[in-house]
Amino acid sequence: MATVEQYLSVLAGAQSAQNAEAQRAAAQMQIELKTGDPRRAIAVCMALAARAQPLEARHFGYGVLQHVVYKRWAEFSPEERRQLGSLVYEKLSEVGAAPAGAPEPWVIKSKVATLMAEVVRQEGATLWAQLMPDLAAGAASDSPVLAELSVLVMRYVAEDVAVYNGDIIGGRMKELLFG
Repeated sequence: MATVEQYLSVLAGAQSAQNAEAQRAAAQMQIELKTGDPRRAIAVCMALAARAQPLEARHFGYGVLQHVVYKRWAEFSPEERRQLGSLVYEKLSEVGAAPAGAPEPWVIKSKVATLMAEVVRQEGATLWAQLMPDLAAGAASDSPVLAELSVLVMRYVAEDVAVYNGDIIGGRMKELLFG
């Protein structure tokens, strides 16, 4: 599997519409990450999603992380799930701590909030109950970025529960609704 630097190089080359070969390589690397070892994909994508990386690499990293959480959650042990939930919450906090003069782009805020909501959706009411006080405090924060992210996560989870969702019907939906 490629290194983070190789991913960054291919992603940078894929930004040009004239570079079809680099675009194919980026698509192949995405497939490789999505279908390969999910633990390795998480490690690589957490590095790609770091604040110091280019926007395209961060977007790519968060997209693959969403896929791994959505499609491959069952492959992780309960301890690995807890650790992954903590890592995603750290990313949410990191994006929420962006300086007011240099806020994160909407695409990153949306991706990290969607990722956190997907972790809650997969893990269930226990994580939701643990996370809710922090989200409420974040929503009441003086930081507009943190407030926005906290409300986005709450909104995305609420939409998953309130709007018919074939993935969480029945008992799982009741669990999220009523704890």
